[in-house]
Amino acid sequence: MSSPLVSVIVPVHNTEKYLRECLDSILEQTYKNIEVLVTDDGSKDDSYKIMEHYARKDFRVHIFRQENQGPNAARMNGLKHAKGEYVTFVDADDFIDENLISDQLKVIIKHKVDMAMSTVKTIELDGNYSHPKDFLEGRFKGRELAEQMIDIEHFFKMNVRISFCSHLMKKNLILNIMDTFDQRIKLSEDVACMILACMDSDYVYCSNTEQYVARMHVDSLMHEHKTGYFDAMKYLYKYMQIELEKRDASEKIKRELEILIIRNLLIEGYEEAFGDSEDLYPFKDINKNSKVAVYGAGAFGLELIRVLKNSLYFKLTRWVDRSWEKLDQTEFPIESPQKLVDDDSDFIIIANTKYNQIREIKNNLIKMGISEAKIKSIDVSKINYRFCPRLIDN
Repeated sequence: MSSPLVSVIVPVHNTEKYLRECLDSILEQTYKNIEVLVTDDGSKDDSYKIMEHYARKDFRVHIFRQENQGPNAARMNGLKHAKGEYVTFVDADDFIDENLISDQLKVIIKHKVDMAMSTVKTIELDGNYSHPKDFLEGRFKGRELAEQMIDIEHFFKMNVRISFCSHLMKKNLILNIMDTFDQRIKLSEDVACMILACMDSDYVYCSNTEQYVARMHVDSLMHEHKTGYFDAMKYLYKYMQIELEKRDASEKIKRELEILIIRNLLIEGYEEAFGDSEDLYPFKDINKNSKVAVYGAGAFGLELIRVLKNSLYFKLTRWVDRSWEKLDQTEFPIESPQKLVDDDSDFIIIANTKYNQIREIKNNLIKMGISEAKIKSIDVSKINYRFCPRLIDN
């Protein structure tokens, strides 16, 4: 097997707690011909000191520093310095199996592909691992895979791991995209880039190996609402329209983009996009003046709570989450899901955008004795731009 140089790019922002484990896992790879490009994105903790230590310890580590501009700008900083034929990305609070790069490089060479995609297992708040389900496997033409990355029949379901992390690809694939990328896009930039990278690939190989480990944090579970994301979605939509037009994208891929935009508005722009609606978007058959309980304290749940607290059309009765004891209670009291057993709400809304998690939550609620008729989750028939009156795409 040939031994091409692989560039490993690590964006860093206030991750001193995990950075050593991350860098150790990269430097301990069985495949040794790597360079590690680490960019500090304006950290306030000791992350940069740790980076300096590793740069002194191992000649393969190259460090950079910038004012806080976000993870995508930090990735781009590393990418523009990368000398490898292939590139992969690792977030600074994650870590990888010692054989990840070696195994992915073997896949690329054996199957003659431009990119090797694999999956991620996640360390949840309780310390247990969660594993991906129902992902695609095998060798695909790049454009054919791009048409299947987001399941347009089920909301919101990805058929592959769509992120920068856990994949190995030819550097020029991602460099050509990042060179044109609109840095005002602050959400789902990885999904957008990976869809385009697949379209630009001749062939891609997908594997369900779990050699990348991601961490779930309280702050990543319970998002702080940030201003400007509604505008960021407009930037994302405009950018992707241009890039998809260049590539003569199919209607399936354009539909994937629409689904992605709607999903992002649910978790970061709900009030701006849907807050004035007299029905509870995107749920079906919830009558006005109904008493509703919300299950889920992630980004979508938080957006819903902020609208429902002041709603003229619905009465918020309860907010529950299985990690309720670890979450910030300042917005509205969060309780155990067990409280729903004797709850008199008319409907229980599952505030989650992930298809497999929605199914799991619904099944658990039914096992608790809750009537299926009371349980409401996202209705895919409403996931369409005509139900998004305030999204301006020009």
